[in-house]
Amino acid sequence: MTSLGTKRLEARRDPLLTEKIVVSVGPQHPSLVAPVQLVIQADGELMEIVTPNIGFMHRGVEHLAARRPWDQLAPLLSRCEWTSGTCGDYLAAAAIEELARIEVPARATWLRTLTLELNRLVSHLFWFGDLGMELGIYTTVFWALRERETGVELLSELSGNRYHHQWIVPGGVRSEPPLGWFQRVLDYTRMVLGWVDRYEDFFSDNAIFVNRAELVGILDRDFALGSGASGPVLRACGVAHDLRRDAPYAAYGELDVRIPTGEYGDSLDRYRVRFVEMRESIRLIGGCINSLGGADIAIESPRGELALTVVSDGGPNPTRVHLRGPSLYHIMLLPELCKGHLLADLFVIYASLDIMVGEVDR
Repeated sequence: MTSLGTKRLEARRDPLLTEKIVVSVGPQHPSLVAPVQLVIQADGELMEIVTPNIGFMHRGVEHLAARRPWDQLAPLLSRCEWTSGTCGDYLAAAAIEELARIEVPARATWLRTLTLELNRLVSHLFWFGDLGMELGIYTTVFWALRERETGVELLSELSGNRYHHQWIVPGGVRSEPPLGWFQRVLDYTRMVLGWVDRYEDFFSDNAIFVNRAELVGILDRDFALGSGASGPVLRACGVAHDLRRDAPYAAYGELDVRIPTGEYGDSLDRYRVRFVEMRESIRLIGGCINSLGGADIAIESPRGELALTVVSDGGPNPTRVHLRGPSLYHIMLLPELCKGHLLADLFVIYASLDIMVGEVDR
């Protein structure tokens, strides 16, 4: 069967004879947020084959984790998802709790859920800034980082750490949030909600953005399911799957988690799904604060399904650690998504996937 990318290539191929070229993008490139190489075989301006080469920042996280004490597991995992390190903290804590049969107090469970959603919000804001940069709309970088900064400051109030918070620990959380923290979070989310509406109006009515994203990088639903796609990338294809609802953890089972989906699975749908998710995170944060007023582990990170397998023999450190990150699966979608599109479309497609290279090169 002819793939969607091959059909695009056949439809757009110039009848004039063109010379096939090979272009190397990266590993150091201003439009790639971390070292990765994309080798592109092109027919003129049309991409035929895109080959991702990874491993330029490999740190051997799984190998190190199996040789470090249990209390050093979280910092290693947190650095794989550096814009959403709270996910790594939760994975490590939940794995240890399952192995040691530790029960987490209800209040700590709600606090964990609150920080996971707050971290999802600031991660999506960083993605939005990067998307604008790839489109040449540099103003969005300043907008997104401005809104994100307050969220990062709120998270840093919990433990003193700006990015790798390590506030979620086995058995619960390190401490109670500081006085007035919940009200500051609510004030922040109300402010962000207003800005998100403005940003979406700005982008959705921008003909340059819509023309560069609509029907560009289309991901077929069945191909996505067969390739291990998850998170917003999968939901943009019309698949309503989210571990927060379908396999609840933390306090998500007590929340009404709504799942946005797309229609075409293109770059525009991936953008729209993440914008709806930002609004949903704000709503869930409010639900967590209302409630607070009164070993295989898998979670839904901002990029998709993040899973951790830990094996223990009862010793002072794990004997085997394996991290399943969504970005590794998503970067391997590039050959299918880019085939038949222009070289100029590469960075829009890449940005729409929200790839975290530290998680790929773990």
